[in-house]
Amino acid sequence: EIVLASGDVHFGEISVAKCRRGNEERQLIELTTSGLTHAWSTGPRGVEILDWTMWALPFRYQTGSAVLPSITPHLNAGEIAWSWPTGGGDGEATLNILDKAGAPLFTHRVPLSRPAQEERSGGGGGTHWDCAPGGRDSEKGAPTQMEVLLANLLLLSPLFLLPLLAFLPPLLLWNARRLVRRLTLARRAAKP
Repeated sequence: EIVLASGDVHFGEISVAKCRRGNEERQLIELTTSGLTHAWSTGPRGVEILDWTMWALPFRYQTGSAVLPSITPHLNAGEIAWSWPTGGGDGEATLNILDKAGAPLFTHRVPLSRPAQEERSGGGGGTHWDCAPGGRDSEKGAPTQMEVLLANLLLLSPLFLLPLLAFLPPLLLWNARRLVRRLTLARRAAKP
């Protein structure tokens, strides 16, 4: 199994992808932890914005369920505990997202096996791995390009609309003033 640690998104989550290369299968597990001092919940309306974002984007790699997803918008830290038996054999990694008091919010256990010599030397069944969601929405498969495009348009459109909305009222007001000025001049010119 491959375990990644990431952050700088101001929330914590655990995601899983099931990957295949030839006859080999592995899981790619990501522990995202961010928010020791800042998180979505510390900003105004942050939780609502994050909920909307998670609804709009096709995230299908998160563990947990639709009722109890493994994501927190609150201050959090991550922890990975590695456990290997002293006599050799398979081990385990325990991934935790911790709340600000240090109590686990989410836990995901990953069985680990020692790589075979062939894997350590870079050999093995091909070079390309195909990965699909392994989390709560895995039956939906990987997001299509259209889903990702529509989600990005939905999320990015306010970035383009806000400047337009900020620019449009002054422009309309300026044009309205010019129109009133022209009508006033036309009325004056029409009077004998």
